[in-house]
Amino acid sequence: MALLENSQHSHRRLAFRALLDQLRVNPATVGTRVQPEEAWRVLAEAERRDADVVADILMYPTVGVWLTRALHHTRAGRGTPWAELGYLHLIAASAAIRCGYQCTIRVPVWRGFVSLPTVGHLRLPGAFPSGSVDVACAGAGSRAHVNRAVTIPLDGTDPAFTPTRRHVNTSRGVTMCVWVEDRDAYHGFGDPVPPVVLTDAESSEWHKLLDEAWDVLTLDHPRHARELAAGLRMVVPIEPDSDTIGASSPAAFGGVRMSANASATEFAEALMHELQHSKLNGLMGLVKLVEDDGGRYLAPWRDDPRPLAGLVHGVYAFTCGVEFWLAQEPTAQVHEARRIAFDIAYRRAQVRRALGTLAASGHLTQPGEALVEAVSARLAVCEQAPVTTMLARTVTTMLDDHQGLWRLRHVRPDGEAVTALATAWRDGAPPPSRAVGSHVVTGDERRLPANRHALLRARAIDPDLYAALARVPAELPGTTPRADAALCGGDHAGAATAYENRLHDDPEDGQAWVGLGLALRAQGRNATALLAHPEVTVAVHRRVRLLTGRAPRPTALSAWLSPSL
Repeated sequence: MALLENSQHSHRRLAFRALLDQLRVNPATVGTRVQPEEAWRVLAEAERRDADVVADILMYPTVGVWLTRALHHTRAGRGTPWAELGYLHLIAASAAIRCGYQCTIRVPVWRGFVSLPTVGHLRLPGAFPSGSVDVACAGAGSRAHVNRAVTIPLDGTDPAFTPTRRHVNTSRGVTMCVWVEDRDAYHGFGDPVPPVVLTDAESSEWHKLLDEAWDVLTLDHPRHARELAAGLRMVVPIEPDSDTIGASSPAAFGGVRMSANASATEFAEALMHELQHSKLNGLMGLVKLVEDDGGRYLAPWRDDPRPLAGLVHGVYAFTCGVEFWLAQEPTAQVHEARRIAFDIAYRRAQVRRALGTLAASGHLTQPGEALVEAVSARLAVCEQAPVTTMLARTVTTMLDDHQGLWRLRHVRPDGEAVTALATAWRDGAPPPSRAVGSHVVTGDERRLPANRHALLRARAIDPDLYAALARVPAELPGTTPRADAALCGGDHAGAATAYENRLHDDPEDGQAWVGLGLALRAQGRNATALLAHPEVTVAVHRRVRLLTGRAPRPTALSAWLSPSL
């Protein structure tokens, strides 16, 4: 972690210098209020007094997000609002305050807040949603001059100013020390977003959850606890209504966005998972792991096509998660043990498939190959843990279901090959032996249907929930389709018939095409055309309808196509 930290610090310093140079050569992007030379001078003076403090501020994760955006905008020649580019002044003011350098610097107000990285947040009266205030920096005696009549001390004695929360906990000799950031404009790790102001009660709950997660980590995962102690700088609370447990960003090294909608154990695993992404982002800044071919690939844990670097991130982080849950499994309660067993089986199968994609891509560099081989070896150890035959089949079904739906959404087969296949079907000839080329399309970010996924997961971990979902199947929104209930319940012949009936009514029903493939395979029939290449099968079915005016029976078309694909 020390190597990655030092590398990131050097990168930040160079990026700051590059930004200043850009602002000098392109002053039109600056405006009249931003004074980059003055901000740089204040930072330099503060660093002369305490270089460690300035380094701490420069390494603040939201500072990295702002810096990345500012460089991008200035290099593109875009004008950047004072509220954004003026963040440079906020950084300088924070450094002056913490290092005791006396100066006055004008800083921007955004959405009624002045956010000083690592120092705190000043909430202004409603009459000041934007604009500027002057900050008189003098160490503990620093003050913000809102106007001639209003001066606010920045020492925590005035309720308008809230020092940035810092959470410190030592457990079993390992200390966690992180900022809990809810108000900085870049706490979303992207575009500026409004603050999510924690109440005192919510803040207490967050500190309690962090303490409980830290206890889990230091007890059961001491190596990862030490790693987190060295590399985790900031935790950003995610809005309570979000379905995201954790998130990170290449620009926010050492920062993670986390949801409190998790148990202490789940929170601990998410912290560990997100730090793996942060580590890998740091490593990728030093070493090229993949040669970007511009292609997009199936990541079994994502609904959208991903670059190879995204697959590397996934296999690295999820393998760590599998190791985490294997360590937790022996002490888990019955219901939790079912969920953990499912997560282990599901995640390691996802990772194994993605490792295969990476190995076959031909675009890993030598360091990338070494990393992937090391991850594969770690996963092989995890794969020694036994899994029931039923659970293994469930996981395979879920992965093939996701793959089929993903291919229907994102893969387009070669039109000439599709026409040749449709013509051969019409003429009663065998399918041509030529391979069917295809390409991946991007831009469709809709979630893939997940009703079968939810049903199969419930069957694996929550029998009562599964029984409730499968008990009254119907063809109504929000209910379980009869075909899915039959498939998950083991009535594979009934499921195949139900899916074919759906396709008779709607030949473009992608869920029915893939579901039919799952049902046929469960009966021992070759369903390659429906599971490995559903986009080809659906396209041929569509072309035959155009050529003949009649729709082929899906099971017959699958049986005809599968041996050749």
